[in-house]
Amino acid sequence: MEGEATILNGVAVVGTAMLLAALTVWFARRYEYQELLAANKDFVAGAYPIIGLIYGVFLAFTVVIAWQKFNDAETSATEETTHLSQLWRDSEPLRESYRAPLQDQLLDYVQLVRSDDWPSMARTGMLSDSATVAYERIWQLFYEFEPDELEERFFNAAITELNSLGRVRRLRGLYASAEVQPLVKVFLVGGGVMTVAFSLLVACGSRRLQMLVTSLMAGLTAFSIFLVLSLQRPFSGDLSVTPLAFDTLERSFDERIQRRTRTHRAQNGDD
Repeated sequence: MEGEATILNGVAVVGTAMLLAALTVWFARRYEYQELLAANKDFVAGAYPIIGLIYGVFLAFTVVIAWQKFNDAETSATEETTHLSQLWRDSEPLRESYRAPLQDQLLDYVQLVRSDDWPSMARTGMLSDSATVAYERIWQLFYEFEPDELEERFFNAAITELNSLGRVRRLRGLYASAEVQPLVKVFLVGGGVMTVAFSLLVACGSRRLQMLVTSLMAGLTAFSIFLVLSLQRPFSGDLSVTPLAFDTLERSFDERIQRRTRTHRAQNGDD
């Protein structure tokens, strides 16, 4: 449903831009100014490519940056689950009295990221307090643990993974709050309007042809701007990074804890 809403919104934006551009040409062509434009076609022919090049390069650069940021946000979320999974693996050789609380806390953190972090990032562009507290509790468990000689190697590896987890978590928070700067938005919209409007100064013998070409330019420009604005908040809106990786990890952690519980009961003869 969300994907369908994005498509409908995009079609509405592009269709409106094309319709307005075609109507603008139609109204403008009611005034006989083609002879004046034809007399100055050399000037227009020299100026129009420069304007189009300046705006086109900026628009293309902005689209690439927005798409790259979206991909980086998705990568950081996936990388975070990788570090969490490795943390679990590194904790396996540790003593039971420490391993069980740590793994329970890892599952709690994953669940809170899924249930609280994602809505918070979509709504406010910030990480949730509850997931942050769960993350700090993981660190607190590491602060309190004193590994013996056999556990130290795995404990040090787990610390490395936890530091990496903190790095990608902070990146996720930064990506969630990043937006296209207002001045850039003004240039995107204003530059697009001016570039399309400049086509009215091109001498064209056919009104229909000029309406068609101008509306196509407006539609392509509007779609590019719509794409940039849709990608500016990677964790909100219809086109966003989903917590699918955390869903998968949560199920994996939950299954492991259930197996651990069954094994513990079997060892102690519990029903």
